[in-house]
Amino acid sequence: MKHAPLAVLLTACILCCGCTAPKQEQSQPEIGTLPPIQTDAEAAPVQADTAAETMPLHPETVPVAPEEPAVLIPAPEISQPDYQGGDGGEEHAETPLPEYFTYRFYENGFSARLAGGMYQALEADLSAVSPLDAETGYYLCDSDFDGDLDLSVPVLYTESQKRFAVFLWDADTAHFAETPVMLTDPQYFPADRHLTVIEQDASEATVKDCIWENGTLTEILTAKANAESLNLLVHAKNENGSAADQAFEAEDRDALTEMLLQYYHRKTPLQTGTT
Repeated sequence: MKHAPLAVLLTACILCCGCTAPKQEQSQPEIGTLPPIQTDAEAAPVQADTAAETMPLHPETVPVAPEEPAVLIPAPEISQPDYQGGDGGEEHAETPLPEYFTYRFYENGFSARLAGGMYQALEADLSAVSPLDAETGYYLCDSDFDGDLDLSVPVLYTESQKRFAVFLWDADTAHFAETPVMLTDPQYFPADRHLTVIEQDASEATVKDCIWENGTLTEILTAKANAESLNLLVHAKNENGSAADQAFEAEDRDALTEMLLQYYHRKTPLQTGTT
């Protein structure tokens, strides 16, 4: 009788085990129906894909070549200066001269930097040129023949036309002028202190022969060619400042082009004698 409670307790445990065992077998799903277990390593690609779908994409900017303007005369054969400065090092870290700067170009301007940091930033509309054209097309040249190098930045850079914003160096302030002088396909004649430019569209082309007077670019000769009438009109100033006009006719476009380029290259008697 002393062992009766223990026997009752054992009997109860056996009955409980028998009742619960079938329930566990019924709750287990069939083989192959369990969802796959996702480890941390497997979850990472899912998170990356989700981020790629939700984050904005920033593809590399592909430079768009500027549209070629229609011109009357093929690109003149000229040799643009190719000196770009950047000669400064630590020894010239505080020497503000154009040849010691390095230049960085942006869509709305550029900066001139010395080894010690940025020296001057100026605004310019460079939206019509690619960053590569700006980097490779700019040059330093004494554009106003005063002995200091000036900065020419391309604002139009195509096979048929190249237009530059020329920032003149002011030795008194040791800065570039904020307002540039616009020159299209400039050609320099330092011995005569002249420069020529050519501006054109599909039907007309104009050559301007210029000199600097008190820091201002002044036209002393203008030669305009018209493709429809095949004539060339020349307006020139002599040494006394009085003006003279001349008109010439050409047989065809090739002859008209040749006549105009004589003024662009300063090979006419009038230009040779005007200094």
